[in-house]
Amino acid sequence: MVFYVKKRIRFIGRIHAKIIMRAIKMGQTANRYHMSLANRISSVDTVILIILLTLAVELGVLVPVAFAQAPGYAERYRPVIGGVQIQGFLYPLVISTCSLAFPVYDSEYGNAFLTAGHCYELTYPQPAIYQPTIFPMNEMGYVVRDSYPNYVWGGTVYIVYDAAVIALNEGWPYYVTADPYIYDPEDFSNDRVGITGYEAPEEGDHVVKSGRTTGVTHGIVRRFDQMACWPWGFGEVCVTGLTVAERDPAYNDPVMVASGDSGGAVYRRYTYYQWEFGLRDYAAYVQGIIYGGDENVFLYSNFVDIIQDWPLTVYTCEAAGVTWCS
Repeated sequence: MVFYVKKRIRFIGRIHAKIIMRAIKMGQTANRYHMSLANRISSVDTVILIILLTLAVELGVLVPVAFAQAPGYAERYRPVIGGVQIQGFLYPLVISTCSLAFPVYDSEYGNAFLTAGHCYELTYPQPAIYQPTIFPMNEMGYVVRDSYPNYVWGGTVYIVYDAAVIALNEGWPYYVTADPYIYDPEDFSNDRVGITGYEAPEEGDHVVKSGRTTGVTHGIVRRFDQMACWPWGFGEVCVTGLTVAERDPAYNDPVMVASGDSGGAVYRRYTYYQWEFGLRDYAAYVQGIIYGGDENVFLYSNFVDIIQDWPLTVYTCEAAGVTWCS
């Protein structure tokens, strides 16, 4: 089975203020939540554009457009945790809003996070990523690895997984660090699950997805090595190694995944501590990164495939010296 994902772009009209002519050149402003087709801009230009956009909003000539997010996912987290909202500033003025997967250690780039490759592909200069929104002091890091080609000039390019690595900006003035958790409001005491390791998915696994738009949804692993394609440049990119989880009938999830969930975490949750009245704290084995889906299924790339090519290890509670992993 091949899944085709259509581009979702929302235009918010023409802007006629001189104060932002440098940024938009009397064009249209697009706010997009999946793919990016433009080159990134320098960090200096990023700051200038943020200032211009802020002034434009204050003057009432620009109205920001965004999909609603699940409660708690658009908060600012320091240390950063998985599942929550991130944004990247693309040129010309294309804001890509996605979700973080989980923290890893990259033997070449140090502490980092995973997200979906179709959200922020690697370009030069490296694109800055912000958590939760684009604002100078929200910068969390830079994309240093990406599974997507920069451009396709025709035909089809096949890749096994859809992933990108965001190296954390641990230096002045940001000092960004990671915690070995994924945001999960179904956890009783902490609204997050601790990461105890990773595993390959198996048929019948009950898995959870955490992403900024639809929050926590629940699936059962049914199929492996599925392919999904969408337009990229003048051709298309097909991801061939996707795992499919179907809706878990034990839960009443209205939608399994929606725009903005891309890059979110997929994990198998287990009870870490049982409280009275059936309340539970959870911990998790991570399995992968959300690619897409619809009302009934979500598709994700497997972490075990990614580490075949990239020198990554999952940042766990044990590695962080955390004794209560929930």
